[in-house]
Parts: sequence; structure tokens; C-alpha cells
Amino acid sequence: MLTTGGTIASLPDPETGAKRPAVSGEELVSSVPGLDAVAGGRGGGGGRVGVELEPHAARKLDSGLVMAFRAPRRGPLGRVSPDELALPWVPPRGFTIDPPETLPHEVALASAYPGMRGVAVEAAVDAAGAAGLVLEGTGSGNVPGSAVEGVRAVLDRGLPVVVATRVPGGAGRSGYGSPGGGEALTELGAVRAGPLSGGKARLLLMVLLAHGHRGQAAAREVEAAARTFQ
Repeated sequence: MLTTGGTIASLPDPETGAKRPAVSGEELVSSVPGLDAVAGGRGGGGGRVGVELEPHAARKLDSGLVMAFRAPRRGPLGRVSPDELALPWVPPRGFTIDPPETLPHEVALASAYPGMRGVAVEAAVDAAGAAGLVLEGTGSGNVPGSAVEGVRAVLDRGLPVVVATRVPGGAGRSGYGSPGGGEALTELGAVRAGPLSGGKARLLLMVLLAHGHRGQAAAREVEAAARTFQ
């Protein structure tokens, strides 16, 4: 079977924004001369042309490409055919929490950059009047050594600090022991967001704060929840 994953033509789904093929297999055959012969093979193998869809737990990795949504390091969750949806590989849901009525506690989100200083970390918290901080680090979740004093100051206030990675795939890890490295941040009291992006980690922390968790207790809840998404 020859298939198209939407690379010939696609349309965004109006409800989800997901990309989907804009033509059916039959329309594809009629619009591409000789495609049916190619599918059948020169020996008359009796092939057919179709559109095969695969559901993925994807995130957007490009702002404009047709194949903008990908699932790094992960395979499909199942298969979609014209008359069946099969999802045999959906992982079990490991973390659930009731949505709060409101999100009264702000959480600051700051992205690390070369030469970032501690005052910038504290300023992000102060400007938002935040009850917590999420840092988007480089690589596996690292910040410049020049920013460490700011991280320590925020932790000394009793606020939770969660470190995510701005890399689209993989997860934050406690690897480097140098100043600003993942291991050093963990020793200070910061926790890892695992595979959650900075934005998702921020929302999770805001929900937990709304449920009454504070300080390191809230940070540990974020870390425990993130492990279920590995």
C-alpha cells in the first residue's frame, strides 16, 4: 500500500488544530496520473492507494510545516482506518487532579540564556508577584552559573522552583554538577519537570497551588506528577 501522511495536501482540523490529509485515497489516485499503476506494480500485484492515519501524543515542533506535530522518541498510539479506530498503545493515565474553580496564585516562567544573572531570576518572580517559579533551562535543564544565586534566593523565600528544558524532545535530568547544572540545581532544592514543557509545568504548579500545596510540598507534587508522564 502506498500511503500519504499528509505531505501531498493537508488541512488543519478546525476543532483541534491537528493536521490531516485533505484528500481521500480515491481523490489522490484521480489527481496523480499513473499512481494507481504504481501501486499495482508493473507485475500487476493488485495493490491499492490509501490514506493511513496514525494517532500520536504529539507536540508542535515547527510553526509552519505540514508535519509540524511530532512525538519525539515515541511511536504511534494506534491505527485509524476508514471504519475503525484502534488505540492499543495508549499509556495508562498516571496522574489526575480535579480542576480548581480559579487559579489565584501566579507562577513566573523564565527562560535561561547565556549570561543570565540572578537578579533577572528574582525580577521574574517579583514582577509577577509569583508564588512559584518555572525555569526553562538549556539541554537537559541547566542554567548559567551566574543565575544560581537568583535561584537560591527564590528557594530561600520558601517558593517552589521547577526546572524544565526548552528542548522539544526528551526530559530534564540531574546530570551536570557544575554551577547551574541539573545536579547542582537539585541539590539547592529545585525539582525537575521531566518531559513537561515549561508552560505545562507552570500550569501544573498553578493547579497544585490552588489546591493548597505550598513551597517544597508543591514542588515535590510537581516532580511526582511529572514522573507519571515519562
